[in-house]
Amino acid sequence: MSFASARATSTLINGLTAKLTGKKPGSDPVHRHSIDENHPDAKPWEHNRFASSAERIATVETLLDTAQELSQIHYKQFPRKALFALKARHAALVEEDARLKDASPADRPVGRMAAVRQELTAVTAELERARLRLRPFDVSVLRAILSFLCAKTGQLFPSGEEIAARAACCVKGVWRSLERLMAHGFIDRVRRSKRKPDSDGQFGPQREQTSHAYFMNHRKTMARRVWERFLQLRGRRWKRLGKKTPPPTNDTPAAPTGFLSPNSALGEAVRSFGQSVANASP
Repeated sequence: MSFASARATSTLINGLTAKLTGKKPGSDPVHRHSIDENHPDAKPWEHNRFASSAERIATVETLLDTAQELSQIHYKQFPRKALFALKARHAALVEEDARLKDASPADRPVGRMAAVRQELTAVTAELERARLRLRPFDVSVLRAILSFLCAKTGQLFPSGEEIAARAACCVKGVWRSLERLMAHGFIDRVRRSKRKPDSDGQFGPQREQTSHAYFMNHRKTMARRVWERFLQLRGRRWKRLGKKTPPPTNDTPAAPTGFLSPNSALGEAVRSFGQSVANASP
């Protein structure tokens, strides 16, 4: 069977399923890489457990303090006027690149196309850095997520609606904020799904998305400078709680994976955000 025939067959099956179930094709989707909620990997609670209440309080409050500092640094790095200028320059470069591409080789200035594309790459990376800049609103979302933490078990799986209600925002705002918080290592998540009840022998999707499992993985995903600032602030808070020595710090951050890998331009751009933290706060 050819690819076109297979695709047509799949479309036909989806259409018949939609008619039988009363749903539109593609509705009720389950995200890729979702894990069954009963699988051990969908329960990363060990990351959220602490040896004492003091350690838990110090860690949670310091995460919020560090996120607040980073949002202030990002605000200074990307003022509104600079963002508008960056977007305008990006649009101008895209237009010039298209014009040069359509022009005949004789009409192109020597080396201009390469120069335009080189600058366009740099401007695009800078815009991506700006898109992922931390906002004060993100700190509110992080606080809302961590407020659901069960101190005894480490369980943390609020729904998007619950987070939105506690942060006083919309659910879409939670997801956008979560992307930025994850990019900077303040929170991580596992997508989970579950089998639909009474779905045996039924047409249509057999599984449905359920709430994410959240966990604190900052020691492995934070930029090194941000991590160092976190340790500094946590040590101070630990002393204010009347403790002589801070919790163990033998958890040096490892290189991030995925789209923040060491070899990616975006990964380097995100991690470079942390370079200003140590200088901004002694």
